[in-house]
Amino acid sequence: MHLVAVVVAVRKDKLQLDLSLKPSHLQSSEAWWMRNRVDEPAAKLWWEQVCGRNPRQLFDQHFDEEAALQRHQELEDEQARRSEAAVGSLAARLQLTTGLQTMGSAAQSQTKQSQQAVRLVHHPLFANLDYKATEERLRQEGKGAGEVLIRPSSKGPDHLTITWAFQDRWFKHISVQEKGKRPGDIGLGSQLYILEDDLAGDMFSDLDEIFSRYIEPMNDYVSTMVKHRCFLAGSVEEVEAAMRQQLAERPNRIPYFIRFEPTLPGYFTLTWLSLNVNSQNPVKKDLIAVRPYGYKLRGETFARPSELIEWFKRITEAAARAAAQNQPVVQQAAPLTSMRKTRFSSNSAANYTNTVYTAPLPAQPAPPPHR
Repeated sequence: MHLVAVVVAVRKDKLQLDLSLKPSHLQSSEAWWMRNRVDEPAAKLWWEQVCGRNPRQLFDQHFDEEAALQRHQELEDEQARRSEAAVGSLAARLQLTTGLQTMGSAAQSQTKQSQQAVRLVHHPLFANLDYKATEERLRQEGKGAGEVLIRPSSKGPDHLTITWAFQDRWFKHISVQEKGKRPGDIGLGSQLYILEDDLAGDMFSDLDEIFSRYIEPMNDYVSTMVKHRCFLAGSVEEVEAAMRQQLAERPNRIPYFIRFEPTLPGYFTLTWLSLNVNSQNPVKKDLIAVRPYGYKLRGETFARPSELIEWFKRITEAAARAAAQNQPVVQQAAPLTSMRKTRFSSNSAANYTNTVYTAPLPAQPAPPPHR
């Protein structure tokens, strides 16, 4: 059920809003509230108790607020007329491009490009650009890692694509499906779904919610990871050379680092060197996915890099003991303390952990320590 109300008080100290359902308040215009904010008890109470100010002294009595509000309304009406005209123009273009679909493959390609650009989404992060132009704009603006542009999708008018700068000049394209809209509507759907398996069923109401619940948490996790002591920036070759240097300096310790995965934006790689001198491939690695609820490694979810590293140490130690006995390597479960309450519903991270519980291994001599 939806209710329409007027905010009569904002109590920041209690994180509370006071709402009024009085018909006289609901029927009063914004101009009425501006004119009567000194004498209306609810408005006066808000200014005096919440802001600690006398409204009679706070506002210039010679300022014609009613005229300013009228001008503001005129500008909004003008913007609405322009938007309606734009919708009509875009709809005409859409009908025209649809009619061209029977004119051969060249015309079909042009139609597809036109359809991709035909969207009317009012949001500061949206732009009617293709993926190349979107990436170029993000490069030119030079805002760096964490920035986002939202653009039309080649999948049709019921999809959008988020171009996320995982790192500066390095982008990941994320598909969003729209529901809750009429067929042919070029506006934004009321129900948005990110097309990723671990977020199946998580609905977002608008683009701001996607940014706050999906993009911003991942930006935080990326920033935390690159500041961790085990992260090493550089190419694959440079990181492997650093591990070999550490192994030469400390031959009894397993060297490991976390680095970017150059072929997969949105992923890190945990890489280490095997101490087995007979190994044909001594460089080992595992992918770490950055998700809005944490880091995912081998189906496990971790809230912090340190938890991921500790889990990695335990499973490599177990692998070393198993190798010493010629036993098969068994993955141990991540500790339950590494899980935290997700920003999403329970069908997100919880259903995508691949935990395997095993009986404790018999006591063996300690394996070589990690660095």
